[in-house]
Amino acid sequence: MVKDNLALVLDPVEETHRDTEELNWCSISLSEIIARGSRLEATVYDVEGRKARAVIENCKCEQKKITGPNGIAEAYTCARFKRNWVDRSRFPIFQPSSILELYPKPDGYIAENTGTNIDALRVKKGQVLVTCSGTIGKTTYVSDTLDNKIFSHDLLRISCKESTDAGYLYAYIKSDIGNKMLTTNQYGAVVSHIEASHLHEIPIPYPEESIRIEISRRIKDSFSLRDRANQLWDEAMDLLYCSLGLDDFWEFKCKAIDQNVNTFSVKLSNLAGRVDASYHNKLATAIIKKIYESGAVIEPLGSTSLSDKIFLPQRFKRVYVSKGQGTKMFGIKQITSLDPFTEKYLALGCLSETLQRELLLEPGMILVSRSGTIGNICIVPPHWKHWIASEDLIRVQPKKELEGYIYCFLSSEYGQALIKRFAFGSVQDHIDCEQVAEFPIPRLADKKIEQAINQKVAECNQMRAKAYELEIQALSILEEKVFEA
Repeated sequence: MVKDNLALVLDPVEETHRDTEELNWCSISLSEIIARGSRLEATVYDVEGRKARAVIENCKCEQKKITGPNGIAEAYTCARFKRNWVDRSRFPIFQPSSILELYPKPDGYIAENTGTNIDALRVKKGQVLVTCSGTIGKTTYVSDTLDNKIFSHDLLRISCKESTDAGYLYAYIKSDIGNKMLTTNQYGAVVSHIEASHLHEIPIPYPEESIRIEISRRIKDSFSLRDRANQLWDEAMDLLYCSLGLDDFWEFKCKAIDQNVNTFSVKLSNLAGRVDASYHNKLATAIIKKIYESGAVIEPLGSTSLSDKIFLPQRFKRVYVSKGQGTKMFGIKQITSLDPFTEKYLALGCLSETLQRELLLEPGMILVSRSGTIGNICIVPPHWKHWIASEDLIRVQPKKELEGYIYCFLSSEYGQALIKRFAFGSVQDHIDCEQVAEFPIPRLADKKIEQAINQKVAECNQMRAKAYELEIQALSILEEKVFEA
């Protein structure tokens, strides 16, 4: 009877079940809650930090501390001091944040009479450096590139008792597990600052010597490749400067700009639609003149002989997912690193095919920051293929045979000075694709030299990709033979 009164009979629908994701949870004692000010927010008790400690506790190999009586290393920080900045000196100083850069540049220069022991600030080859204030836990290994460089006090200097342990310690701190151990306390709460004494409490698995040597060798080979890549880069830059007749940039700048004169005249024919003084600055004018005097000609980056396309991806709604479930995405601050540090992973399936093509990176592409600090630039290495850079970076697809040469000039101090003249905006500097297309690129009369520069940059890029692969191999061995053994 009931069946006859049905208005519509629906066909059975096949249900689709998704696998339940692992819950991110932990148990917390009442005493710990009280100790944390009766806070009930999950962010106060970092679950990942607790999980990292559980992994270390379950490791089957011997346990030691990073420093201390049972430690594998010794660590120290330098005394705080007031910097006495000067325009130029024989004491260039680097900021801790620059340790992740492929080829760090000094933040400025300090005077010889600065009230501290300057030599004590120098880092030594074989040390492991860790940022200990601000964004803590960023690490690097001191190879030839950083050896004897001056860094500020906000950096832990760690020297291993056994030289073969340095690469292993770097890999441990660089790993997700080791980094969590360093940046969280025993309750999982995030630490905002660390001192050398804190390393007495940080456990480190200490496997058999063959495993430690296997990991250390790959790390040291990785940094050796980075050093060789930087040497090639210096050779390419020297060849470029020599071909264009360019001097040391600081000396050139002092000669080109009269510090006592803030006014100058510009011909109407040279306005180029810009009436802001920053565009017509004397330094840029002197650089252009110097390039022409060398016999080179200047072409805009957007010309068909130099590039195929200059574009900026459209803005889009971002759908973030967990690591391993999406595509790695990074922004402006990370483009100078070999392995851009990011916690952002994007769900590509939520984007259109057109937008995916615009966002996914290709080797040889040149990225240019378009707002804030404009002109930050990098060339996409092979291992970044199909990663994603944010839409705050303008993409340039140069001609294959010129990508290294173009990048070399735009990265030079002279190229950077010419880029920054295009900035506009009253509060925050900006540039757009049209202005990037106007970037002046000198073309040498001797095309063989252009190709030589291009080849050196290409080899430099390949070496850095191999260095990345070696580091990933070292981290994989650590994961498989130490954490999961």
